[in-house]
Amino acid sequence: GRGACGAGPESCVPSRRGIPVDEDRDGRFDEGCPFYIGAIHPVLEAMPVDDDVLGGVRYVGADLTNDATRLFTTPVVDGSSRNQILVFHRSSPGEPFTAETQLVLPESPSAVSATEDGTQVFVEIGNSVRVQAYSWTGGAPALTAAFESFGQPSVRRDGAELFLTRSGAIYTSRLDSLGAWSTREVVRAGRFPILSEDGLTLYFSDAGALQTLQRASLDARFGGASARPDFARIPSGQIVRPFHVVHTRELFFSLQTVGQLVGLWHDRE
Repeated sequence: GRGACGAGPESCVPSRRGIPVDEDRDGRFDEGCPFYIGAIHPVLEAMPVDDDVLGGVRYVGADLTNDATRLFTTPVVDGSSRNQILVFHRSSPGEPFTAETQLVLPESPSAVSATEDGTQVFVEIGNSVRVQAYSWTGGAPALTAAFESFGQPSVRRDGAELFLTRSGAIYTSRLDSLGAWSTREVVRAGRFPILSEDGLTLYFSDAGALQTLQRASLDARFGGASARPDFARIPSGQIVRPFHVVHTRELFFSLQTVGQLVGLWHDRE
């Protein structure tokens, strides 16, 4: 739900159907309204989540395109990963996601990150713990790079920077003008890194808590003391890899309970 807000064209009162309305038709939803978290719910309503780790379907390591209409995730069925990335689509933020296509890979991915237009995807291959990069514009994806002994990828929206993990530490690598990735550099200790839309905030998990780091520009390094975002405090479980879509006021994330990622969830502010 939404609370009352001050003067402005956008209404902060939920519609009867619970679907957001862009009253001033500027492409943004509820600008000027307070930010808070309501009841969380699965985003993939057509594909129920079963939190029994011995059976059912779970979705792990999701990412969205910048227009928030295409969602990438990896399925875990009856405890086993599939050799595919599932892609879901919606025509607008007010509509539900529906299945669009599957990207079939040679091996089973356990996490996925995509660029702003979805033409590049980075996947973690869990059996041998490495990250593979693919280009994809429809049809079969083409392998473009591999990062041995690294996992949990998060690529910047423009595809020019990549965050990875290894042995409990977060690393970064940048793409140069010739298309080569730089030597991986340590950012800090942590797991499950993911960048904000503007690339200036890094969300990550450390010692069981969601934290953030800030930087002044895309060329700057992350530094200083980490902070815990307000939306990290959800009693249902530990938030992992949150992705905040600013213009639609949605927060997508996975929940970690009892050491397992049990599903992909989202909430609208």
